[in-house]
Amino acid sequence: MKPTKAPPTRLSPELVRLVTQVARAVRKRHPFEVADRAKAEKVARLFKAALCPRHWSGRPTTKRVAEAVALRDQGKQWPQIYPAVIADYRNLPAHERRYEAEKLRHAVGASRTRRAHPYRRNPSR
Repeated sequence: MKPTKAPPTRLSPELVRLVTQVARAVRKRHPFEVADRAKAEKVARLFKAALCPRHWSGRPTTKRVAEAVALRDQGKQWPQIYPAVIADYRNLPAHERRYEAEKLRHAVGASRTRRAHPYRRNPSR
């Protein structure tokens, strides 16, 4: 049996009109930057990237780490963050407290490293 192709999808006339208007506006505002086909194709790739952001693989940040990052961004110190983020922190034995604190600090550092990656554009993670 011969494989069948998916039927072509049609764009709404409103979307076609909008994209055409945007292209006209880009040509009008930046005529020299889109004068040749190579530059116009770069603009098209940029537009495509803006329309369909990349999906970043990997495990998403846990709520606990995200909360700790937010508290650090607010200027809170680690001794204030541990009890706010680690469940039952005050009642944990000292060695478990230290272990959980180290795990949290490491996870926050790794999260910040991922957020600072030059190709990463999704700050929500």
